[in-house]
Amino acid sequence: LMNNINEIKGVKYEHGSTQINFSKNVAKKFIEIANRIIDKEDLYFDENDKSISGLENEIHTTILYGIKNDNDRYRIKELLNFINRIFFSINSISKFESDKYDVLIYKIDSDDLERCHEILRANLDNIYSYDDYIPHLTIAYLKKGMVDEYVNRWPKINYSSSIDSIIYSTSNGNKYRIRL
Repeated sequence: LMNNINEIKGVKYEHGSTQINFSKNVAKKFIEIANRIIDKEDLYFDENDKSISGLENEIHTTILYGIKNDNDRYRIKELLNFINRIFFSINSISKFESDKYDVLIYKIDSDDLERCHEILRANLDNIYSYDDYIPHLTIAYLKKGMVDEYVNRWPKINYSSSIDSIIYSTSNGNKYRIRL
């Protein structure tokens, strides 16, 4: 197990999480599209929480947020040991809305991500409280009322791929790449 887990330094959060990261080339293309299309005046910034501000710069999809135990990396590897690759596709743009801001997202279709989420949520001590898991890639946080304009004019995308590792981020800022 230990040969399949590599440590990376990261940012501190209240709880741990698991995610898939997109390749640098793919991430760069998504960021270039967003920079080209989104008017900087429409971006939402939260001075108290930089993780929900402006354009997303860490192109990823969260599998499970809210993991309480910072020592769960080996448990995660063990729980997902039956998966060799996570297959996914991105075909549509969508949104989340909150009271203070809106979020422009790519919806991700992936039975593998949904299965990973269900397994981790059921077997790890966590605070995940949403009824549904909606795999997505955040593009940008927008001022309230601006998101529909971008959903309606965003270019079509048809991207499919797979990945052979996930990232486990602990609350204290350590990140571990876990090979599937």
